[in-house]
Amino acid sequence: MKRKTIKRSVLTLLLAAMIASTGCGSNSKNSAEYAMDSYNYATDDFYSNGINYSVTPSEDGMEESAVEESVPEEGTTGSSNVEMNEIPNSNRKLIKTVDMQVETTEFDVLVSKLTDKVSAAGGYIEQSDVYGNTGNYGDVRRANYTIRVPKNKLDNFLEAVAENSNITRKSESVEDVTLQYVDVQSKKEALEVERQRLLELIQEAQDIDTVLVIESKLTDIRYELESLESRLRTYDNQVDYSTVHINVVEVKVYTPPKSESRLDKMVDGFVSSVKGVVVDVIDFFIGFIIILPYLVVWGLIIFAFVSVVKFFRKKRKAKKAAKLEAKKRMEEQENINKNE
Repeated sequence: MKRKTIKRSVLTLLLAAMIASTGCGSNSKNSAEYAMDSYNYATDDFYSNGINYSVTPSEDGMEESAVEESVPEEGTTGSSNVEMNEIPNSNRKLIKTVDMQVETTEFDVLVSKLTDKVSAAGGYIEQSDVYGNTGNYGDVRRANYTIRVPKNKLDNFLEAVAENSNITRKSESVEDVTLQYVDVQSKKEALEVERQRLLELIQEAQDIDTVLVIESKLTDIRYELESLESRLRTYDNQVDYSTVHINVVEVKVYTPPKSESRLDKMVDGFVSSVKGVVVDVIDFFIGFIIILPYLVVWGLIIFAFVSVVKFFRKKRKAKKAAKLEAKKRMEEQENINKNE
């Protein structure tokens, strides 16, 4: 028989099942439910019955028949039974993530160069956060970036970051999602085959109930296909574009690399302390120069205030002395008058 013949036979069985159920007086299910039950049996629900149509040779030629095949289940890689050792390294789906912290003495320059290097690599900044005051002296600025870089440009980008900053921490991780990707892809292919069969069946349907049931199933399959396609696109984006998390810290002196011997640690500590003292002295003079105008203004105000106070105190003393002198003269005059 040809494929068209077997499809017509299936539809005939569907109608016969509905008529038989009606003749027996069973009202527990309507015709649409029986049609759906029959459809599940005849067209095979991939995830329950595991039946698939294939063409097998017979004595009269090619004949279409239903044979059982293995069905992809949840969490498996599908009917292909793909094993990790069967997948070439070039075809593996690897998600690379780099986490690093860097120091810079020229914050604005490094931030600008990072943006330029990302654009030159064909990547993009997924998230950025710059904080810390930029208007006052001595403030420490920081920045956090989440950068997506094409996987084939990742090494060049990391080298550019190392050339323009001091890396104090760096970690890399690789997640192999090959099996998950193949699993989702297998489910998608199985649903596409089932969808095509439903489209063929709906062309042969002769009653509205059967059409409605098939259309409902097609809607469910479409939603699931969209979900699987979205997962595949997410995997592709994560694989094609590596993720780089960069924490930028503004410093005045780079952190020296860790040394192993005690002598090296002592020398590095001494040098670091000397640099710190020099930086503190320079900061003091710079700060003094910065606040010098304020010191001059407040010095003039204080000088004027002290001068005014001294003036009034001097005037008050002079006035008091004049009173004492006048009183003394009056007493002397009174004594003279008494003696006379």
